[in-house]
Amino acid sequence: MDVLLADDDNAMRLYFTRFLEKKGFNVRACSNGKDAWEDFKKKPVSLILLDWNMPEMTGAEVCERIKLSRPGF
Repeated sequence: MDVLLADDDNAMRLYFTRFLEKKGFNVRACSNGKDAWEDFKKKPVSLILLDWNMPEMTGAEVCERIKLSRPGF
């Protein structure tokens, strides 16, 4: 299962990436909301984990864009 993870805190991003990979997930990690949105547009995922407060675009803004781009998502 593909997971998109976005967190501007490098330590948290690394921790959750390693944790999820050990559980068998394929993790695509981003350091800000803008990069997460761009990554999602290229290839949607089964699960998205977002930090709420990030530079360039917040987790809430990413969620709103995903919702608007995928009716019924």
